[in-house]
Amino acid sequence: MTAPVHFVCVTIGRMDGMAELYLSRLHGMLQRHVHRPFTLHCFSDVARQVPPGVVLHDCSEWRRFVGPSDHVTCHKLCLFAPELVGLAEFFYLDLSIVVQQDLDDWLARSLGRAEDLLIVDDWNYDCYNSSVMRIRPGAMRAVFDDFAAGVRHPARVPGDQDQIHAAVAAHGLSARVGLFDAADIVSYKTLRRLGRRRPGEAKRAFAGALIVKFHGRPKPHVALSWPYHLLRVVLPQLPLGGAGYLPWRRLRREWNGR
Repeated sequence: MTAPVHFVCVTIGRMDGMAELYLSRLHGMLQRHVHRPFTLHCFSDVARQVPPGVVLHDCSEWRRFVGPSDHVTCHKLCLFAPELVGLAEFFYLDLSIVVQQDLDDWLARSLGRAEDLLIVDDWNYDCYNSSVMRIRPGAMRAVFDDFAAGVRHPARVPGDQDQIHAAVAAHGLSARVGLFDAADIVSYKTLRRLGRRRPGEAKRAFAGALIVKFHGRPKPHVALSWPYHLLRVVLPQLPLGGAGYLPWRRLRREWNGR
């Protein structure tokens, strides 16, 4: 029998009800695109209503590791402490993603790789992007230990990913880290920009991607709404960006569960 896969997400603060929406959408996309036993674990510092089958974990104690000047996403660094997560191996997923193809082959490949951390190569600068990770926290706990001890590595972008990148280098862990295939996990914003110059290339990249990450603004609930889409089509000269290529119907269908 195939061993269950563990997925993890983290949500901090009330988020004006958006956390429940995003959690529900993520769970629905996994149900459609993962055809093996799996569990989605949500680590939250406040009580939430979660869909049936999602396991809610109280991570309010993680606050003691996060300083007042740390970005909220630094809570994710606690995922590298096995005693705080209770899982030997898992996939971390940001809530602001759209899963648009079946993940079974990708999961099997990722679980079979020797590296203890699989992560995304950032789209904008030389660093890891932590939106999707496969983590074996026991082997990578130095990332958490640095953070818990108050070590703050220089950050070019507020958040956790520069901290992960620098801690890996500082502790000589680079050989334990691998990158996901760049074609599997793509940036909505990056391909939107590409689509204004080379629409055919953007179309092929979107079509082949397993996961589309929405980083910065707009988030999926905005970008995949009718008003936003109509503004893009009717008024493409807005500073938000030109019309370009966008598989809007496909992304919206996946986001809405249709």
